[in-house]
Formats: sequence, structure tokens, C-alpha cells
Amino acid sequence: MLNSGVHPIIPKRGSVGASGDLSPLSHLALVLLGEGEAIYKGEKMSGADAMQKAGIKPVQLAAKEGLALNNGTQVMAAIGALALIDAEKLCQQADITAAMAIDAFEREHLALLIP
Repeated sequence: MLNSGVHPIIPKRGSVGASGDLSPLSHLALVLLGEGEAIYKGEKMSGADAMQKAGIKPVQLAAKEGLALNNGTQVMAAIGALALIDAEKLCQQADITAAMAIDAFEREHLALLIP
């Protein structure tokens, strides 16, 4: 849903702020099921319409999957995945910065040796 631009609308109020809070996670899961409300391409609409416009079929839950959507672990997995992407970008930038610094040092060093 995130990659397709479907963003569930989750109220700011009504949560106790606990890890794995049921109210916000339930609003998130509703859109996955084709219910609730979402924003798609900057427009507020029903979850069913957002999923349809994005070409995503709503999920049909099997046993215990409803509980899995509300237990909070998917939020930590998502945060971990985003942190991993940021770390990979940071490593790539560090490699580029190091290569540029070595190249600049080498050019400066050669300039001192050649009159």
C-alpha cells in the first residue's frame, strides 16, 4: 500500500500512545481490508476506492490474521525496513565521499611532486 501511494487515515486522537495500540492499528488494517478511509494521490476517499484505484486487491483474512494486524509487530518491522534503507543509502554516500576524498588527495599529492 505504501509503495502504491495508499495511505490509511489514522486519527490523531483516541490512542493511549502504547506500543501496539489497537485503535491506530485497526484504522490501518481497515484499509487493507477495503474498509476505512485513505488518501490516494492527495485525495481523501474510502479505503475500497483507494485500493481499487491503486490496483490492489483487499485482503481476505484467515484465522488469526486479524490479531496479527493489531499486535504492533508489523509497525516495528516497517520501521526497521525504513531504517535499513536509510543505512544502505548512508553507506553508499560514505563510499562516494571516501572515493572523492582519496581522489582529491591523490591529485593534490601529485601536484606537489611535479613542478
